[in-house]
Amino acid sequence: MARQSGLNRTAVSRIRRGTCTSVTELEPALQSWIADYNEDPRPLVWTKSAEEIFAAITAYLHRISDSEH
Repeated sequence: MARQSGLNRTAVSRIRRGTCTSVTELEPALQSWIADYNEDPRPLVWTKSAEEIFAAITAYLHRISDSEH
C-alpha cells in the first residue's frame, strides 16, 4: 500500500470526521485523498451477489412506495 503523506492523513481524517466547513475546504482534501489512492489502487470486491443487491433494492422500493407521506 502506498505510504500516506502527513498532509493526506490530515485530509483523510478531515473527510471522515466531516470537519470541512465549505466546499472550498473539502475539494483539496478530496483531491489529496484521490491522488494518494491512485498511487496504489485496489479493485472493488463485491460482498453480495447481484441477486442479493436487487432483492434489497426491490424491498426498499416497495417500502417507500407503500409509505403514506
